[in-house]
Amino acid sequence: RFTEAVNACQAAIGLKPEDDALKDELRDLSASMTMEKGKYGKATTFRESINDREHQEQLQSQETVVKSENAKHRIAIEARRQYQQAPTSTTNILQLAEALVDLETKPAMAEAEHLLKEAYEKTKDFIFRKKLMELEMKALRTLIRKVQDGTIALPNENPQDQLAQLNRQLEHKEHVYYQQCVDNYPTDLRFKYEYGRCLLKAQQYDKAIPLLQEARNDPRLRVAAMDKMGICFLLKGWHDDAIDIFSQALKECNVPDSPIGKDIRYNMARAYEAANKTEMALELYRKLAQTDFSYKDVSQRIDKLRSSAHNS
Repeated sequence: RFTEAVNACQAAIGLKPEDDALKDELRDLSASMTMEKGKYGKATTFRESINDREHQEQLQSQETVVKSENAKHRIAIEARRQYQQAPTSTTNILQLAEALVDLETKPAMAEAEHLLKEAYEKTKDFIFRKKLMELEMKALRTLIRKVQDGTIALPNENPQDQLAQLNRQLEHKEHVYYQQCVDNYPTDLRFKYEYGRCLLKAQQYDKAIPLLQEARNDPRLRVAAMDKMGICFLLKGWHDDAIDIFSQALKECNVPDSPIGKDIRYNMARAYEAANKTEMALELYRKLAQTDFSYKDVSQRIDKLRSSAHNS
Protein backbone atom coordinates (compact mmCIF):
# COMPACT_ATOMS: atom_id res chain seq x y z
CA ARG A 1 0.00 0.00 0.00
CA PHE A 2 2.63 2.51 1.09
CA THR A 3 5.09 1.24 -1.52
CA GLU A 4 2.69 2.08 -4.36
CA ALA A 5 2.01 5.52 -2.90
CA VAL A 6 5.74 6.22 -2.49
CA ASN A 7 6.43 5.15 -6.08
CA ALA A 8 3.65 7.41 -7.39
CA CYS A 9 4.93 10.35 -5.37
CA GLN A 10 8.49 9.75 -6.57
CA ALA A 11 7.25 9.74 -10.16
CA ALA A 12 5.52 13.07 -9.58
CA ILE A 13 8.71 14.55 -8.13
CA GLY A 14 10.55 13.35 -11.23
CA LEU A 15 8.25 15.63 -13.23
CA LYS A 16 8.34 18.50 -10.72
CA PRO A 17 11.71 18.27 -8.91
CA GLU A 18 11.32 21.68 -7.24
CA ASP A 19 7.87 20.99 -5.74
CA ASP A 20 8.44 21.20 -1.97
CA ALA A 21 4.90 20.04 -1.17
CA LEU A 22 5.50 16.80 -3.05
CA LYS A 23 8.79 16.32 -1.21
CA ASP A 24 7.01 16.77 2.13
CA GLU A 25 4.40 14.21 1.10
CA LEU A 26 7.12 11.77 0.01
CA ARG A 27 8.88 12.09 3.37
CA ASP A 28 5.64 11.34 5.26
CA LEU A 29 4.75 8.39 3.03
CA SER A 30 8.25 6.99 3.26
CA ALA A 31 8.21 7.20 7.04
CA SER A 32 4.92 5.28 7.07
CA MET A 33 6.31 2.63 4.75
CA THR A 34 9.42 2.27 6.87
CA MET A 35 7.31 1.82 10.00
CA GLU A 36 5.09 -0.72 8.24
CA LYS A 37 8.05 -2.83 7.21
CA GLY A 38 9.78 -2.46 10.57
CA LYS A 39 13.20 -1.67 9.13
CA TYR A 40 15.17 -0.50 12.12
CA GLY A 41 18.37 -2.51 11.87
CA LYS A 42 19.93 -3.82 15.05
CA ALA A 43 20.25 -0.75 17.23
CA THR A 44 20.97 -1.61 20.85
CA THR A 45 20.66 1.75 22.62
CA PHE A 46 18.01 4.45 22.58
CA ARG A 47 20.34 6.91 20.84
CA GLU A 48 21.29 4.28 18.24
CA SER A 49 17.63 3.49 17.61
CA ILE A 50 16.96 7.17 16.87
CA ASN A 51 19.85 7.37 14.42
CA ASP A 52 18.90 4.05 12.83
CA ARG A 53 15.29 5.18 12.33
CA GLU A 54 16.42 8.47 10.81
CA HIS A 55 18.86 6.66 8.52
CA GLN A 56 16.27 4.18 7.23
CA GLU A 57 13.69 6.90 6.55
CA GLN A 58 16.27 9.06 4.87
CA LEU A 59 17.44 6.39 2.44
CA GLN A 60 13.86 5.39 1.66
CA SER A 61 12.63 8.94 1.10
CA GLN A 62 15.53 9.71 -1.22
CA GLU A 63 15.23 6.64 -3.46
CA THR A 64 14.72 7.72 -7.04
CA VAL A 65 12.29 6.24 -9.52
CA VAL A 66 13.92 3.33 -11.29
CA LYS A 67 14.41 4.47 -14.85
CA SER A 68 15.89 2.64 -17.80
CA GLU A 69 19.23 3.92 -19.04
CA ASN A 70 17.53 5.09 -22.23
CA ALA A 71 14.98 7.10 -20.26
CA LYS A 72 17.71 8.76 -18.19
CA HIS A 73 19.60 9.75 -21.32
CA ARG A 74 16.45 11.09 -22.99
CA ILE A 75 15.75 13.26 -19.96
CA ALA A 76 19.34 14.52 -19.96
CA ILE A 77 19.21 15.30 -23.68
CA GLU A 78 15.97 17.27 -23.29
CA ALA A 79 17.34 19.13 -20.25
CA ARG A 80 20.48 20.04 -22.19
CA ARG A 81 18.39 21.27 -25.14
CA GLN A 82 16.38 23.55 -22.87
CA TYR A 83 19.54 24.79 -21.17
CA GLN A 84 21.16 25.62 -24.51
CA GLN A 85 18.10 27.65 -25.50
CA ALA A 86 18.22 29.68 -22.26
CA PRO A 87 21.54 29.07 -20.45
CA THR A 88 20.93 31.76 -17.82
CA SER A 89 17.59 30.31 -16.74
CA THR A 90 17.79 29.13 -13.13
CA THR A 91 15.24 26.38 -13.79
CA ASN A 92 17.16 25.10 -16.82
CA ILE A 93 20.47 25.03 -14.94
CA LEU A 94 18.95 23.13 -12.01
CA GLN A 95 17.11 20.63 -14.22
CA LEU A 96 20.20 19.90 -16.32
CA ALA A 97 22.30 19.36 -13.20
CA GLU A 98 19.66 16.99 -11.79
CA ALA A 99 19.48 15.03 -15.05
CA LEU A 100 23.26 14.71 -15.22
CA VAL A 101 23.50 13.33 -11.70
CA ASP A 102 20.77 10.78 -12.51
CA LEU A 103 23.08 9.33 -15.18
CA GLU A 104 25.27 8.11 -12.28
CA THR A 105 28.56 8.47 -14.13
CA LYS A 106 31.67 10.31 -12.98
CA PRO A 107 31.84 12.56 -16.09
CA ALA A 108 28.17 13.53 -15.73
CA MET A 109 28.58 14.25 -12.02
CA ALA A 110 31.67 16.35 -12.74
CA GLU A 111 29.74 18.32 -15.37
CA ALA A 112 26.86 18.91 -12.97
CA GLU A 113 29.26 20.17 -10.29
CA HIS A 114 30.99 22.49 -12.77
CA LEU A 115 27.65 23.80 -14.04
CA LEU A 116 26.40 24.66 -10.56
CA LYS A 117 29.70 26.07 -9.30
CA GLU A 118 29.96 28.31 -12.35
CA ALA A 119 26.37 29.52 -11.91
CA TYR A 120 27.02 30.27 -8.24
CA GLU A 121 30.24 32.15 -8.98
CA LYS A 122 28.45 34.30 -11.56
CA THR A 123 25.31 35.05 -9.58
CA LYS A 124 26.16 34.38 -5.91
CA ASP A 125 22.65 32.94 -5.72
CA PHE A 126 22.60 30.38 -2.90
CA ILE A 127 20.09 28.24 -4.78
CA PHE A 128 22.92 26.89 -6.96
CA ARG A 129 25.12 26.04 -3.99
CA LYS A 130 22.10 24.47 -2.33
CA LYS A 131 21.41 22.30 -5.36
CA LEU A 132 25.07 21.26 -5.55
CA MET A 133 24.99 20.06 -1.95
CA GLU A 134 21.68 18.26 -2.57
CA LEU A 135 23.10 16.42 -5.56
CA GLU A 136 26.24 15.47 -3.67
CA MET A 137 24.09 13.99 -0.90
CA LYS A 138 21.90 12.25 -3.45
CA ALA A 139 24.94 10.64 -5.09
CA LEU A 140 26.24 9.56 -1.67
CA ARG A 141 22.89 8.01 -0.73
CA THR A 142 22.90 6.12 -4.02
CA LEU A 143 26.39 4.82 -3.24
CA ILE A 144 25.31 3.77 0.26
CA ARG A 145 22.31 1.92 -1.13
CA LYS A 146 24.47 0.08 -3.66
CA VAL A 147 27.00 -0.93 -1.01
CA GLN A 148 24.14 -2.12 1.20
CA ASP A 149 22.58 -4.32 -1.44
CA GLY A 150 25.94 -5.59 -2.69
CA THR A 151 25.66 -4.00 -6.13
CA ILE A 152 29.12 -2.52 -5.70
CA ALA A 153 31.98 -3.04 -3.27
CA LEU A 154 34.71 -0.57 -2.52
CA PRO A 155 38.17 -2.17 -2.81
CA ASN A 156 40.08 -3.50 0.19
CA GLU A 157 37.48 -2.56 2.77
CA ASN A 158 35.07 -4.40 5.04
CA PRO A 159 31.48 -3.68 3.87
CA GLN A 160 30.38 -2.62 7.36
CA ASP A 161 33.36 -0.29 7.67
CA GLN A 162 32.50 1.12 4.25
CA LEU A 163 28.93 1.83 5.28
CA ALA A 164 29.96 3.37 8.58
CA GLN A 165 32.39 5.71 6.84
CA LEU A 166 29.90 6.64 4.11
CA ASN A 167 27.17 7.32 6.65
CA ARG A 168 29.50 9.58 8.61
CA GLN A 169 30.22 11.49 5.41
CA LEU A 170 26.50 11.80 4.70
CA GLU A 171 25.74 13.04 8.21
CA HIS A 172 28.47 15.66 7.90
CA LYS A 173 27.16 16.84 4.52
CA GLU A 174 23.62 17.04 5.88
CA HIS A 175 24.81 19.01 8.89
CA VAL A 176 26.58 21.57 6.69
CA TYR A 177 23.68 21.68 4.21
CA TYR A 178 20.96 22.43 6.75
CA GLN A 179 23.17 24.86 8.66
CA GLN A 180 23.69 26.88 5.48
CA CYS A 181 20.01 26.63 4.57
CA VAL A 182 19.08 28.05 7.98
CA ASP A 183 21.59 30.86 7.49
CA ASN A 184 20.23 31.71 4.03
CA TYR A 185 16.52 31.07 4.69
CA PRO A 186 16.13 32.16 8.33
CA THR A 187 12.32 32.18 8.21
CA ASP A 188 11.94 28.67 6.73
CA LEU A 189 10.93 26.47 9.65
CA ARG A 190 11.40 23.26 7.67
CA PHE A 191 15.13 23.93 7.52
CA LYS A 192 15.23 24.74 11.24
CA TYR A 193 13.52 21.44 11.96
CA GLU A 194 15.94 19.48 9.79
CA TYR A 195 18.98 21.26 11.23
CA GLY A 196 17.66 20.59 14.73
CA ARG A 197 17.32 16.92 13.78
CA CYS A 198 20.95 16.89 12.61
CA LEU A 199 22.10 18.50 15.85
CA LEU A 200 20.14 15.90 17.82
CA LYS A 201 21.95 13.11 15.98
CA ALA A 202 25.24 14.88 16.71
CA GLN A 203 24.28 14.95 20.43
CA GLN A 204 24.30 18.77 20.43
CA TYR A 205 21.06 18.95 22.37
CA ASP A 206 21.39 22.51 23.69
CA LYS A 207 21.75 23.81 20.12
CA ALA A 208 18.99 21.59 18.76
CA ILE A 209 16.29 22.54 21.27
CA PRO A 210 15.87 26.25 20.31
CA LEU A 211 15.61 25.34 16.62
CA LEU A 212 13.00 22.67 17.30
CA GLN A 213 11.08 25.09 19.52
CA GLU A 214 10.89 27.50 16.58
CA ALA A 215 10.01 24.72 14.13
CA ARG A 216 6.98 23.67 16.17
CA ASN A 217 5.33 26.96 15.16
CA ASP A 218 4.74 25.38 11.75
CA PRO A 219 1.55 23.28 12.10
CA ARG A 220 2.94 20.70 9.66
CA LEU A 221 6.05 20.22 11.80
CA ARG A 222 4.64 20.83 15.26
CA VAL A 223 4.18 17.26 16.50
CA ALA A 224 7.39 15.93 14.94
CA ALA A 225 9.37 18.89 16.32
CA MET A 226 7.96 18.33 19.80
CA ASP A 227 8.88 14.65 19.61
CA LYS A 228 12.48 15.55 18.73
CA MET A 229 12.51 18.17 21.51
CA GLY A 230 11.39 15.56 23.99
CA ILE A 231 14.19 13.25 22.88
CA CYS A 232 16.71 16.05 23.42
CA PHE A 233 15.49 16.61 26.97
CA LEU A 234 15.44 12.87 27.62
CA LEU A 235 19.01 12.37 26.44
CA LYS A 236 20.10 15.41 28.48
CA GLY A 237 18.75 13.61 31.53
CA TRP A 238 15.86 16.05 32.03
CA HIS A 239 13.35 13.21 32.30
CA ASP A 240 10.37 15.08 33.79
CA ASP A 241 10.65 17.82 31.16
CA ALA A 242 10.80 15.18 28.43
CA ILE A 243 7.65 13.56 29.82
CA ASP A 244 5.84 16.92 29.77
CA ILE A 245 6.79 17.53 26.14
CA PHE A 246 5.89 14.02 24.97
CA SER A 247 2.53 14.30 26.78
CA GLN A 248 1.75 17.56 24.99
CA ALA A 249 2.88 16.13 21.64
CA LEU A 250 0.63 13.11 22.11
CA LYS A 251 -2.36 15.35 22.88
CA GLU A 252 -1.77 17.19 19.60
CA CYS A 253 -1.21 14.02 17.56
CA ASN A 254 -4.45 13.39 15.68
CA VAL A 255 -3.82 9.66 15.22
CA PRO A 256 -2.10 8.02 18.23
CA ASP A 257 -1.57 4.79 16.27
CA SER A 258 0.18 6.57 13.39
CA PRO A 259 3.97 6.14 13.02
CA ILE A 260 4.68 9.44 14.78
CA GLY A 261 2.07 8.63 17.43
CA LYS A 262 3.76 5.32 18.20
CA ASP A 263 7.13 7.04 18.36
CA ILE A 264 5.87 9.58 20.88
CA ARG A 265 4.26 6.92 23.08
CA TYR A 266 7.41 4.80 23.00
CA ASN A 267 9.67 7.76 23.73
CA MET A 268 7.46 8.85 26.62
CA ALA A 269 7.63 5.32 28.04
CA ARG A 270 11.41 5.47 27.79
CA ALA A 271 11.34 8.78 29.67
CA TYR A 272 9.15 7.30 32.41
CA GLU A 273 11.48 4.31 32.62
CA ALA A 274 14.54 6.57 32.88
CA ALA A 275 12.78 8.50 35.66
CA ASN A 276 12.18 5.20 37.53
CA LYS A 277 8.42 5.56 37.07
CA THR A 278 8.17 1.99 35.90
CA GLU A 279 4.41 1.56 36.35
CA MET A 280 3.72 4.45 33.97
CA ALA A 281 6.31 3.12 31.53
CA LEU A 282 4.84 -0.38 31.63
CA GLU A 283 1.33 0.94 31.00
CA LEU A 284 2.49 2.79 27.87
CA TYR A 285 4.48 -0.19 26.61
CA ARG A 286 1.48 -2.48 27.19
CA LYS A 287 -0.90 -0.28 25.22
CA LEU A 288 1.64 0.02 22.43
CA ALA A 289 2.16 -3.75 22.29
CA GLN A 290 -1.60 -4.28 22.10
CA THR A 291 -1.60 -2.13 18.96
CA ASP A 292 1.71 -3.22 17.41
CA PHE A 293 3.41 -6.10 19.20
CA SER A 294 6.49 -6.05 16.94
CA TYR A 295 7.15 -2.33 17.41
CA LYS A 296 10.84 -1.85 18.24
CA ASP A 297 11.74 -3.65 21.50
CA VAL A 298 8.40 -3.10 23.27
CA SER A 299 7.77 -6.77 24.07
CA GLN A 300 11.24 -7.23 25.56
CA ARG A 301 10.82 -4.11 27.70
CA ILE A 302 7.49 -5.34 29.01
CA ASP A 303 9.05 -8.69 29.96
CA LYS A 304 11.97 -6.92 31.64
CA LEU A 305 9.80 -4.57 33.69
CA ARG A 306 7.42 -7.35 34.73
CA SER A 307 10.36 -9.55 35.72
CA SER A 308 11.87 -6.75 37.79
CA ALA A 309 8.55 -6.09 39.52
CA HIS A 310 8.12 -9.80 40.28
CA ASN A 311 11.64 -10.15 41.71
CA SER A 312 11.22 -7.11 43.92
